Amino acid sequence: MKIIIDLFISNKAFLKHSIYFDKLPQEALNLDDQYQDNENYFTFIINYYKKNNLLLKRINHSINDSNNFYYNNIFFGFEKKFNSKLNSLEKLDYLFWSIKAIFLSLFDLLRGRWWHALLLSEAAERYFVSKLKFNNLHDMYLFSQSGSLIIRPMWTYEAESKGSKIVFYFYSLNYTQITKQKHRPLGIFISSWSNYIVWNKFHENHLKHYCGINFKVLYSFPTFFDTGLKEFNPPKENFVTIFDIPPSRPAREKSTLIGTNLFNTHNCIKFLEAIIDMSLKYNVKVILKVKRLHSVIDRKYLVYLNNQINNNKIYLLNDDISTISLIKKSKLIISYPITSTNHLASYFNVKNYYYSPIKDTIDENLLFNSKIIYNEKNLDKIFLDNF
Repeated sequence: MKIIIDLFISNKAFLKHSIYFDKLPQEALNLDDQYQDNENYFTFIINYYKKNNLLLKRINHSINDSNNFYYNNIFFGFEKKFNSKLNSLEKLDYLFWSIKAIFLSLFDLLRGRWWHALLLSEAAERYFVSKLKFNNLHDMYLFSQSGSLIIRPMWTYEAESKGSKIVFYFYSLNYTQITKQKHRPLGIFISSWSNYIVWNKFHENHLKHYCGINFKVLYSFPTFFDTGLKEFNPPKENFVTIFDIPPSRPAREKSTLIGTNLFNTHNCIKFLEAIIDMSLKYNVKVILKVKRLHSVIDRKYLVYLNNQINNNKIYLLNDDISTISLIKKSKLIISYPITSTNHLASYFNVKNYYYSPIKDTIDENLLFNSKIIYNEKNLDKIFLDNF
């Protein structure tokens, strides 16, 4: 219905030398020209364009309630996925096709063929894009796991055939289940993305191992999903930086069918306890950066965390502090498995480890060459070597 309405609206999208981010996280737009940090959410794609000597004037996205702005001479703003520009005959053809498709879907629904009605909107977009010329499309469309790891929109096949690049990127590497047995990421075997932007060679090999089709790697570069804009000012005393994974409430945890007890409250607290014990032994300050504190976090964990903060055993950084700045200025990073922050630390050549509070061995293929320790004896040695 939206496409049919757009047929009779003359609003023109500016698509020349533009790319389009589908389902872009709102926090990704926290950019500031005054903040002199070259690592932000869009660095990977800007670097790709620079490396290949391609002109990029506009980064468009699907967040329609955001403000438009310029950053590094590139326009950022909401825009339509494509121009609804058809001549009169093409409009009539599309209207006729739409009427037929609606009646056929309703008829099939009565016969029990519900999938045709389910895919009607997808088919409508695909047929519409098949009528467009390349100058009514963006140069590139980017998708991430914020939409779906598996489902590729049908219209993208038509856009790709007309010259647009369709690319899947990862804003995080925490996209696969952690279970006691090796587990292929859900649905990845049947995914049909033809182009990927990966974080590194280990990430590329992981995808090639599990994907059911051949694909092209356009570029290898991490995505810096950093919501803070302020520089981290390190304390004078020695400190260790930690990144946790706050556990969900028990009801939420059971409903997600995670397949491991790694993320329950007891084990998440054990992680913090082990770090605190070592910090007291070696007189090291513990600095914690939490990705996000939200309503589904278990209250027991929050109470424990607040007690440690009040007793000056943990220093919790504010959300407005840049994670990238923190990583770059850290000497040692210890994270709960498996967070993407360690892969960023490796990129910046900062020493990092995962510490697992349980004995179950995590599949090394998921670590992407990061190191993991499983007992306090090895944790003690790491503190001894670094402090």
